[in-house]
Amino acid sequence: FWVEVANDLSVHPATIYIYYNNPDATTTSDGVATFLFFDDFDDNNFDTTRWDVLGTGTLTESNQEVTISAPAVAQKAIRQKTGNVQLGSGIEIFGRYYRSSGREVWWTIGKVGTERNTGGWQISFGGFNTGIRVGYESNYFYAQKLINGAATTIASISRTAPSSYVRARHQVFASTERFYEGNSLIGVWTHNTFSSSDFVKVGISCDYGTQKRAEVAVRKLVNPEPSHGVWGSEETFSEQVLIDQAFVSSARADVGSQQIINLHAKWGKNNSDIVGGSIYINNTEYITNSTGWITLNVNSATVKKDVWITTGVNCEGVTSYAQTVPAPTIIWDQIKIENGGATKESLVLGETVTIWFKAVYEYDNTVFTDANGTIYVNGLPMTWSQTNTRWEHLYTAATPGTAAFTISLVQDNSQGLTVINNIAGTKTVAVWSTPFSVISNSTITDLTFNSTSKEITFSVSGPNGTIGYTNITISDKLIQNITELRIYLDENLLEYTATQTEYAWLISFNYTHSTHKVTIVLHSLDIDTNSSNGLQLNIKLIIIGILVALATATLLVIKRVYRKTT
Repeated sequence: FWVEVANDLSVHPATIYIYYNNPDATTTSDGVATFLFFDDFDDNNFDTTRWDVLGTGTLTESNQEVTISAPAVAQKAIRQKTGNVQLGSGIEIFGRYYRSSGREVWWTIGKVGTERNTGGWQISFGGFNTGIRVGYESNYFYAQKLINGAATTIASISRTAPSSYVRARHQVFASTERFYEGNSLIGVWTHNTFSSSDFVKVGISCDYGTQKRAEVAVRKLVNPEPSHGVWGSEETFSEQVLIDQAFVSSARADVGSQQIINLHAKWGKNNSDIVGGSIYINNTEYITNSTGWITLNVNSATVKKDVWITTGVNCEGVTSYAQTVPAPTIIWDQIKIENGGATKESLVLGETVTIWFKAVYEYDNTVFTDANGTIYVNGLPMTWSQTNTRWEHLYTAATPGTAAFTISLVQDNSQGLTVINNIAGTKTVAVWSTPFSVISNSTITDLTFNSTSKEITFSVSGPNGTIGYTNITISDKLIQNITELRIYLDENLLEYTATQTEYAWLISFNYTHSTHKVTIVLHSLDIDTNSSNGLQLNIKLIIIGILVALATATLLVIKRVYRKTT
């Protein structure tokens, strides 16, 4: 059997138990999981997902061995197909083999990237244009290398090839190699073929001959190699309860949802189900059913991680137990809408605003993005903005009043969560039919609202020498600080009266009639002037006589602001 241990047993010591005399026991040995590459040819079906087959001849797998044959003046080889191995500090290729007839049998190792599927030398070197090989030709043992298709003999030794199974080990480093048969070192040679950063593959080849292999394995070498310490004393196996299976209905579940935990118990000696046994989970007793299972119905009202640990057993008096599977866990979670807003607090009809929200998995504050699913606002899917790292929805004002936006649904494709913790709440935007209105006894022309310069401008005119007045109603969303508002009459500061209502400021000012230009400067406009949908109203109105606006307002504050004219 095969066991993988740490490189340095002085830091990570390993104790290995070997059990015997239990006909019901099954092996946990796994060569594929233990080695960098492995095949023990034990299923009578040659694995072409693990090996490439090259050259001319026959190949069969039976009786836990593979037989490779090549006729006269021909080559047959198999080459590792999967799992490239980095040479690093060195690797060892080992296995059992022998030459059953013919002339040549070889262990090969080649450089990844130089694979070749044709050519006499290349097939003999396991299907590579650059690599090394060791093995037998007639009654000589050879170490050879092939670089860019040119072969060189490194060493030759008069030696007879094994005619029955022997374990061999080929240790390969960047520039040197060693080969062992049984406990005998055949030789150490310098080949200068690889670098430690190279990736390599192993192979087996024969020329005009037949060889048999019982396994091929590749492992990395470390210095010093792990060594066996001492044998422990033999222990008598006593019965124990094994918790060998666990099931969780959902590893990440909605807060408040009902979930199921299942655990299975069996006897250690014969692996049969334990019926009617007491299993204690987090110190609570559960009784196994007729197939050895216990069922826990669980839930949580809070965001957290729960773990269900086996804390004891009592099955027909047996209290010794081992759990061979991880303790089941559930993360109770929900989608938290942690922040939100709008790029503008007020709009006029036809204007567009971006409504946005940010969402996370509340348990670990992982951001919920479009890779996880979709957020819906007012029943409509939002769009994930990678630039702003938030969910966004474009809204175009169509009806005056207050537009409200609330997260209505989360579609979580990653974890399947549905519960929403909306701490951001509902976001609102005021929608105006127009941002202001004007009443005057003057003739008003060239009325313009420019959101870029944050100015309202118009011209007033009337009979010379008479008194003119203008009352203008402006949305309070456009004026955050009334003391910053400035009114100019022909570029001269003008005094005005400001009256605050629930939603607007009423601004009044007087002047002597002739023709004047009025400029009202709003320094605290709450408008996203960088938005491509920013307010760009250039309203050209000609109002003859008195413009009458029908409005009802509740008078809250009256301020009179005096400005000295120059």
